[in-house]
Amino acid sequence: MTRSFRLFLMISGLSLACGIALGQGDSSPDKKELVQQKVAAVKQSIAENQASLRQYTWTTHTEISVKGEVKNQKDESYKCGPDGKVVKTLIGEPPPEKQTGRSKKRVVEKKAGEMKEYTERAGALIQNHVPSSL
Repeated sequence: MTRSFRLFLMISGLSLACGIALGQGDSSPDKKELVQQKVAAVKQSIAENQASLRQYTWTTHTEISVKGEVKNQKDESYKCGPDGKVVKTLIGEPPPEKQTGRSKKRVVEKKAGEMKEYTERAGALIQNHVPSSL
C-alpha cells in the first residue's frame, strides 16, 4: 500500500468518524468547533510527520561474494526526493579496470558481464525481500 493511499484512508476514516460524531445527539456549535479543531490538529500532525520523513537519509553497503570471493561491492545513499520518491545515489567510484591483452580482455569482459548480470539479479531479488519503510 502506498503512502499516499494510506494517508487518504486515514483522512477518510477521520472524516467518517467526525461525521458520525456530528450526526449523533445535539449539534451544538461547540461540539462542531471541537471536532474541527481535532481534524486540524491531525492534519497538522500528518504534515509534520511527512516533513520529517523527507529529511531522513540512510546508507547501504552491498557486498556480493561467490565462493568466498568478493565479486561486487557498492555503497549507496538514499533520501526522499522532492516528489516523495526514494532517490538512490552511488557513493564513491567503481574500481579501475586492469590492463590486459585483447583476447583475454574479451573473455574477461564476457565473464564480467555475466557476473554483473548475475549480481544485479541477486541484488534485486534481495531488495524485493527487504521491507521498505518509506
